[in-house]
Amino acid sequence: MGGLFSERSGIINISLEGLMTVGAFTGFLGSLIFKNPWIGLLIAVICTMGTGLLFAFFSVTIRANQIIVGLALNIFAVGFAAFFFRLLGKTSGLGQTLKAESFNAVPIPFLSKLPIVGSALFNHIPIIYMMYVAVPLVYWILFKTNWGLELRSVGEHPLAAETAGINVYRIRYQAQMICGVLSGLGGVSLSIGQLSSFNENLVAGRGFIALAAIIFGQYRPIGAAIASIIFGLTDALQLRLQTYGSTSSPQLLLMMPYLITLIAFVLFIQRSAAPAASGKTYPEE
Repeated sequence: MGGLFSERSGIINISLEGLMTVGAFTGFLGSLIFKNPWIGLLIAVICTMGTGLLFAFFSVTIRANQIIVGLALNIFAVGFAAFFFRLLGKTSGLGQTLKAESFNAVPIPFLSKLPIVGSALFNHIPIIYMMYVAVPLVYWILFKTNWGLELRSVGEHPLAAETAGINVYRIRYQAQMICGVLSGLGGVSLSIGQLSSFNENLVAGRGFIALAAIIFGQYRPIGAAIASIIFGLTDALQLRLQTYGSTSSPQLLLMMPYLITLIAFVLFIQRSAAPAASGKTYPEE
């Protein structure tokens, strides 16, 4: 959902991987220090919002190549998190056994008791319930509000949008901030949402899968959510196959979600209705 705001504003943001890594690490660190996962979440959101602003500064203000900026932020984020996590482990003398306070599952009364779907949908940590709200909320913002119309117009034709009195730079900065916040929530859901810990390869390409889901979903919230569910089911399937003793190679099973992502990317990249100004600097030189 965060990547949608960036893409719809005309900015190709491949730094979702880095943003999620920053969110995962800073959320873990905040929860570890303050013994409260909600404080960790708040710190993660602030840090990823700042990282989104940094991306906006280089890609919008300086007008640097968006792909290069995104790659640089990914490399920086992974290196930053790995360095300080190792430093933290050496300082504490605990190595990689550091455990932070994590979110507990909050079962929804009655709904969590429903057969099959109850435990699957209504017995999760609060961040998952936020996701349930985020999909229709993002749809409403993008397609039912004046700001959403401005955002989409900036992504389609920034010169025409500016002629109509829309501040292109402001809209794109706002989009990157929102992208940072939502990506941070995604990172936090991995570190103190699932593991109560952090490791250097925690995000493991999920940021790139999110980007593929946006393209697969035709740059629309519901389509991107459906694509994410498909990729998530594939990931869950490979875990279950390993648990049940499948004779297939573990490496082949681990490759399944990424293979599905690659196939979807190849099949839908030409059909996707990307914003017309996607990847272009403004004003163009």
